[in-house]
Amino acid sequence: MSGDKLTEPFGSIATPDRAVVDGSTIAVDSRHEILASKLATLLARSEIRDLADVKALLDAGGDLESALRDAPMKDAANHALRAARRR
Repeated sequence: MSGDKLTEPFGSIATPDRAVVDGSTIAVDSRHEILASKLATLLARSEIRDLADVKALLDAGGDLESALRDAPMKDAANHALRAARRR
């Protein structure tokens, strides 16, 4: 699976972070990217785990105002994925 990567249809809103796992460097979503995605997810479903994740991300220093501005971009990606699954 070397060289494979998952990408979002609308790209990232923040530069991915890097992590070293078992000697390999991989790109991981930034906290901001995850927070914006979680906020967008709340529009599609209301699950307590998403609220708990949002709280944890905010407690870790997430910027709610910025994430709220970026959430519609993530929701557009979620909307496109939901539409593709219905086909």
